[in-house]
Amino acid sequence: MLHLPGSEGDESKIEYDTLPLLSGAHSVVCAPDSQWKFQLHNYLLHHDGKFWCMWSHGPVVEDVPTQHVRYATSEDGLKWSESKMLSGPPAEGRAYIARGFWVRDGELLALAASYKGKGAFGVDKDLKLVAFAYNKADDSWKEKGVLYENAINNFTPQRLSTGEWMMTRRDARFNVSMLIGGTKALNDWQAFPVVDRKEAMATSKFSPDEPVWWEQQDGTLVSAIRDNGGSLRLFRSVSRDHGHTWSAPEKTNYPNATSKLFTLQTSRGFRVLVSNANPKIGRREMHLAVSQDGLTFTRMALLGIPQDKPSTLQYPHVIEHEGSLYIAYSRTKANTELLKVSLDDVERLLKGELPARQPVAISAPARPADSATVLAIPNLVAFWDFQEIAGQARASKGGDHAYALQEMQGPVAQVEDGVFGPYAARIKRGQWLMVPRKDMGALDIHGKDAQVTVVAWVKRGDKASWQAIGGVWDETRKKRQYCLFLNAPRGTKADEMKRYPLANRIHGHVSAVGGPTPGDEFCITYSSGATEIPFNSWQCLAMSYDGKASRVFVNGKLDSLEQYNPFPYPDGLFDGGADGADFTVGAVHRGGSWGNFFDGRMGGLAIFNRALSEDELAKLAALTPKQNTKPKPVVKSGDQSAAVDRAKRE
Repeated sequence: MLHLPGSEGDESKIEYDTLPLLSGAHSVVCAPDSQWKFQLHNYLLHHDGKFWCMWSHGPVVEDVPTQHVRYATSEDGLKWSESKMLSGPPAEGRAYIARGFWVRDGELLALAASYKGKGAFGVDKDLKLVAFAYNKADDSWKEKGVLYENAINNFTPQRLSTGEWMMTRRDARFNVSMLIGGTKALNDWQAFPVVDRKEAMATSKFSPDEPVWWEQQDGTLVSAIRDNGGSLRLFRSVSRDHGHTWSAPEKTNYPNATSKLFTLQTSRGFRVLVSNANPKIGRREMHLAVSQDGLTFTRMALLGIPQDKPSTLQYPHVIEHEGSLYIAYSRTKANTELLKVSLDDVERLLKGELPARQPVAISAPARPADSATVLAIPNLVAFWDFQEIAGQARASKGGDHAYALQEMQGPVAQVEDGVFGPYAARIKRGQWLMVPRKDMGALDIHGKDAQVTVVAWVKRGDKASWQAIGGVWDETRKKRQYCLFLNAPRGTKADEMKRYPLANRIHGHVSAVGGPTPGDEFCITYSSGATEIPFNSWQCLAMSYDGKASRVFVNGKLDSLEQYNPFPYPDGLFDGGADGADFTVGAVHRGGSWGNFFDGRMGGLAIFNRALSEDELAKLAALTPKQNTKPKPVVKSGDQSAAVDRAKRE
């Protein structure tokens, strides 16, 4: 799909810092709003002699209730009117996502996805695609009707050569299909499947999202699909029967920083594709590529978007008008902007006439770790890479089922600084993520012969004691099973079954009884390591249980400490039953409320239903980004109270 000069079709050979610069006129459509801080999902149209732009507008973060659709207009595409409400406020507990303008039978329509709760995807979302009609006489919009239930499109319908309309559709479970129809009535559509997400995840670890499509001159339809599964590449599917059947999506060599893209056939015969095409730096740059045949893109340029400081640029939409391309996008999901680019310059890019830039040093994170290493290890139950945006459930990869970590206590921020991609989850103290008990499936690891491994890539940010990293652990209702903790104030010495002071270590908690350890007020059956975990540097932390002992590992090595790690425990793991503990990340329930909060960044989390070997854990630890701060081994054996005294003196 991509074959740039000098790359020989190998995307790893792309020299991004020498790509030509495609400059243009820059404009702000809607500046940041102190009350409604979120702006994304922008769409353009030139209609009735003026430009129109619509976008999602919401409070603070993406896709939460009260989010609505706003729009602005412009005579020249550069000077924009004040924004106005398009959708009207959603019903209580609901939200809208802008989905684009559509001129149908001369009538100007604006599409929006309507749903319940936080985010359009999940269970019981009541997701539907609705249309609003514009009334020119009083300059107003009114809801016209529902196009399709359980549907969110990506871009508005386009005409097929058959005369029918077609648009992409995702349902609330991220399954992809094409909707064809729209000619007889607004709600006259037939769905044709493209990708079943669960099946794709099981066979190729492909997690489809935000597809686009276009028609070739011979009638072949091509769809390019974003992948949330960690490949950092676009997938492609083809239809040769006008969209009724589609080939199995295949991974292409076209790089994508896990972000939305858009493609447009220009009046000059070549096709453009606008996207975030450099996974190494995420969404901090936006690129435009050109193709003469509509299949292979042979030139690429960096879009010359002004930036005073690094910021994210995302979700482009492009239209052509009077010799120029108008490219709308969102900056930091907080304001809506536009870049006007001359088609003459784009044609010069296609012909190789735009000069290469001189290489410059850019601030870029290390190349993301390859999640394939994690996915290839046997007995994987779930793996999360935390590439999702705030407000969206974190979907697992690998295993036989996809598990969605739901946000608790507000949106968990997506920040640049990841392990398995450009981003990580910034979990603030008081927040956590959860898979409810009823949805846990294979995460419910229990029984006399049960085994488990929890591996987490974390960047510690807080000194508080008892920070839960991840597991199945409910102290309030005596439903403990397994959990990886950070910084317990004390560790249990196995030969005495007494606890002594510790600080800044990790701990592998296991329980066969669910409640306190018999004869003790608390559960004290856990391993504790010898190494202090530093702040603000990526660490690979793990616990394992093989049915005989609990162990903890720091950066792939058994963190041995005599009588503390390994910690003998042949009793197995508690069966919490149907009303057992939830699977949680960043907190557990104790003392009648949520607590033991983690504070820091989470770059990856993997759960296995087997005790991994030290060699396997070393392979996983090798994926950790390099850092300057190394964990500090404090003591390897001996009485732990004396060790703490020595540490204080140091």
